[in-house]
Amino acid sequence: MKIEYDPEVDALYIELRDVYADHNIDIEEGVSVDLDADGHIVVLEILDASERLKESLSHLEVGELSFKKAKLTT
Repeated sequence: MKIEYDPEVDALYIELRDVYADHNIDIEEGVSVDLDADGHIVVLEILDASERLKESLSHLEVGELSFKKAKLTT
């Protein structure tokens, strides 16, 4: 997962998976999602992010995260 903020255009970009985005859907004005060929969300993009999320970002909370190590096979 990758989260980027571009202050020049005030856009928040959240990449959930590093795969090809097949198409894009506008959820509402300034909020869109990119989907893969199977309809799974790949990217969430929020324009005017500082205004839309100012209350949420001031209380940003990261819940429990668990990461599993992949087994390497030869």
